[in-house]
Amino acid sequence: MAWKTLWQDVLDLIYPPLCPACNHDLRPAGLMTCLRCFSQLPWFSNCDLKDNPITDRLAGRLLLSDGFALLYFVKEGLSQQLIHQIKYKGDRATALAVGQWLGHQLVKDLKTACPWDIIVPVPLHKRKLRHRGFNQSEVFGAGLAEVLGIPLTADVLHRPRAGQSQASQGQESRFATVFQTFELQRPELIRGKHVLLVDDVLTTGATLESCGHLLQQHGAAALSLGVIAVTQI
Repeated sequence: MAWKTLWQDVLDLIYPPLCPACNHDLRPAGLMTCLRCFSQLPWFSNCDLKDNPITDRLAGRLLLSDGFALLYFVKEGLSQQLIHQIKYKGDRATALAVGQWLGHQLVKDLKTACPWDIIVPVPLHKRKLRHRGFNQSEVFGAGLAEVLGIPLTADVLHRPRAGQSQASQGQESRFATVFQTFELQRPELIRGKHVLLVDDVLTTGATLESCGHLLQQHGAAALSLGVIAVTQI
């Protein structure tokens, strides 16, 4: 571990980490972005976990205990650049950092003990996973798990069929293509548990709704959602 840390320090000296939001200024230690971008990011307020744009968007479609996010997703803004850096530039470190940062926010704001028992990430199809190199939702969830002190299990949900990218689809098309694309494995891991389902971006909610129904149908006692960013409607 010491050699790994030393090697990373050497690499940072040779190739200083750039800001994942603007890709220019250096990122200070302990921050996800440079100071300028950090002050301008569209932060999501998690002051009310049970009544907010996340739970409102899924109301009547999915029974949720609570929902939270780190950012609002603003098209062509800093938050979109941050997500793009994670998903398409292979920035695993930033995916982990946003999970850790959100986790620290939640620990500070929670008035009771951590209510969630297990974190389950939305899975990628094996073809997309092979192309991307990692599942951004899983790494984000790992950052949350590290800070919250609860386990993350990546093999509960499975995506056996590849779907068309949702980024270019309209709302009706998203719902038509996303349902029936997930399967549940190892239901014993979530039975009777308060599951925290995590993904990168909440748009229409079709993906999270599909995964959430599977978890609830197979015995999850309660369900919450956590995302990096949520779009504004």
